[in-house]
Amino acid sequence: MKYKDLFRFLFIFYVWILNLEFNPSLGGILLRPNVNGDLVLIFSNVFNMIKQIFINLDFWKINMFDVNIVIFSGLFYLIFFFH
Repeated sequence: MKYKDLFRFLFIFYVWILNLEFNPSLGGILLRPNVNGDLVLIFSNVFNMIKQIFINLDFWKINMFDVNIVIFSGLFYLIFFFH
């Protein structure tokens, strides 16, 4: 794997996480308030979301494609990096 491909993968992953966080229908995956009301980063929620994509078939419906990392990253790559 070239460094360029690794950069692309990390960039797409970062954009997907931002999409999850600021998605009006989902949101609050990465940043969650703790018991004191402070926002904390919870990376395990992101990994649980990735895991749920392969467990819950609802994530493969067309209205959930924006939170499905497989579909999101594939479309993102095709639109922005494929040439």
